[in-house]
Amino acid sequence: MTKRTRQIANLLLAATAAAMLTACAGGKEFQGTPQEGASRTGVFPTFGHMPKAATTQITAEEKQQLTSKLDADRTRLAASRTGGAGFTPAEAATLRQQAQQETDATLKQIESGEE
Repeated sequence: MTKRTRQIANLLLAATAAAMLTACAGGKEFQGTPQEGASRTGVFPTFGHMPKAATTQITAEEKQQLTSKLDADRTRLAASRTGGAGFTPAEAATLRQQAQQETDATLKQIESGEE
């Protein structure tokens, strides 16, 4: 390349790089909303008072009532779960056979083109 061609190529390369970098800069939509400065700048924060609760708090008595109710429900449900656990082998075999029949019927319907 000649010296003049190389200078033009370098100039075009610099212009392209500058255009690419300006594309990365955010416009007005990326600036965000203007924010005001801090209010009460001459006052130290105070941590001596607790903020007011948004709702009424649960009392110790209510907590105890809910806990005992949940414990009773847990005990009742655990007792009912151990009594009739699962299916008998005969019921399980019947359900498997029924599922196989439904599968076969569905496949037959699909293969025949009916809907």
